[in-house]
Amino acid sequence: MTNSLQMAALFLAELGFGSAILMAFMPNQEIGKSYPRFYYGFITLLLSLFLFCLYRLGQFSSNYAILTGLCAWIWLLSLRQEWLKLEDYLTWVYGIFSAIILLVYASKNVISGTDTLATILNLTSVFTGALFLAAGLMAMIFGHWYLINRELPIKHLVRACQSLLAITYLRLACSLAVTLYAYQTLPADQFSRLTDFAGHGIFFWSRYLTGFLLPLLVAHLGYASAKIGSNQSATGILYAGTVFVLMGEMLTIYLFAITGNYF
Repeated sequence: MTNSLQMAALFLAELGFGSAILMAFMPNQEIGKSYPRFYYGFITLLLSLFLFCLYRLGQFSSNYAILTGLCAWIWLLSLRQEWLKLEDYLTWVYGIFSAIILLVYASKNVISGTDTLATILNLTSVFTGALFLAAGLMAMIFGHWYLINRELPIKHLVRACQSLLAITYLRLACSLAVTLYAYQTLPADQFSRLTDFAGHGIFFWSRYLTGFLLPLLVAHLGYASAKIGSNQSATGILYAGTVFVLMGEMLTIYLFAITGNYF
């Protein structure tokens, strides 16, 4: 994958579909309709840009368009006076279909090769990367929602931080598995260029420092702040974490473009 438009499409797919998956777990009945209204509008925008990239790449499919249209429908339903049970069911259905479409898109248009193990590892890494991107951004935006709804229980922010922590560790485990596979299968000189600062090492090691170690530190600090009820501190910390998560996943896409391994 060397086309910059293909890289942009993958990033938009991960963030859009990942957000749709995690939105199914949000307690929308308790937090009110303003948050899902904002977020499904945001997902619709992301997937619309994703469709544009696919159109330019000649990979457009009606399946992606239908999923984008369904997201827009959920967003329109969120304009109701109340968030109804129907919307809750739709978020779960939409989240499940988003997970399936993300994996189908990645397997057909992004992941190439005949090695079954490599395909499984890369697809798992893409999927957890989507959750990681979405969790980092959603936790930060959700923290800001306490400025809009001051009666929102702090327990929801605590759970959001716990989820971010769990997803970060899961993403790290998948990345390490891909790195081990690359170490065992890539020619020694190619893996050396990948990790050596004279080659691509600055990007490889930055992926782990900026994309994992700093987000883990931020997630732990955000969780600790949320537990003591300091939502403003937690939100500020999560804001910095979002930047690190975005940087790390963009570095991953770059490394994938030059090695074929989704670290």
